[in-house]
Amino acid sequence: MAMIWALVRQINEGKILNDAHLRLSSILPFLSIYREADIFVVTNAEGILLFTKSSPKVFGDDLTNLRIFEELAERGVAIDVWYAHMQKENGFLLPGSDSDVAYQVIASPIVFRNEIHGVVICGHRIDKDTLFRLENISGVDLALYSAKGVMASTLTVSREQALNALVKSSNYDMKRDVHEAFLGKEDFLSMTLPILAKTRAEVGGFIVLESLTKELRFVSKLRVTLFIVGGIIFLISVGFSFILSKGITRPVKKLAMAANNIGAGKFDTKVDIRTGDELEMLGNAYN
Repeated sequence: MAMIWALVRQINEGKILNDAHLRLSSILPFLSIYREADIFVVTNAEGILLFTKSSPKVFGDDLTNLRIFEELAERGVAIDVWYAHMQKENGFLLPGSDSDVAYQVIASPIVFRNEIHGVVICGHRIDKDTLFRLENISGVDLALYSAKGVMASTLTVSREQALNALVKSSNYDMKRDVHEAFLGKEDFLSMTLPILAKTRAEVGGFIVLESLTKELRFVSKLRVTLFIVGGIIFLISVGFSFILSKGITRPVKKLAMAANNIGAGKFDTKVDIRTGDELEMLGNAYN
């Protein structure tokens, strides 16, 4: 008798899940949040899957093994980062089979009359296009990495491969603030930043890269420019001082020659100085 009741209960639960799945399948495509989100998952209050955007025909799986449900139970709202290699058991929750993307997800309970009826999980992808948009804003190169290595970057292919080898090596400590990375023929300063503040660096995040070679090249060009400008200013100042000294020494020489002539008895000596200043007044006094 107990087995019969258990079977009936199981059948009823299956019908309820199937009915909820059909209703969500017909309603959700008309919601803007559904269309904009890359990941859209709905579960019931027990964490049983009712609908997922990436696999619309799948339902009934128990998702309580997801870490996001632990935080949801503690805080009421949960935020996490999903990587393709971390979701092997629940790969049907992720769209496509891309291994070079991450998803920032947020989970929120569905509450009605102070009772939780389900959970909604929304997520947006972080990929190479995201990195290029961030590069246009910040002006620095970026890479997206996980525990498996570099997933995507704004670097060239050869530099991305070199960075991937460095990240996988034991020489790259994720906990350090700044690293010096030699990629190809260019030296970079790199820094790891988490996608979310609570995410551990060794799990994944961003790598921000600034070309040290370009900075040093700029400093070298700036040094040469300053040297050239300094040389030009020096030559101009020498020319001005030469002209200024000429304007002073010539009238003084004329006055000295006139003094010598007067001393020799040539009292008809005249001085012709036209500088428009005190020297000209002194010449007139001699005359």
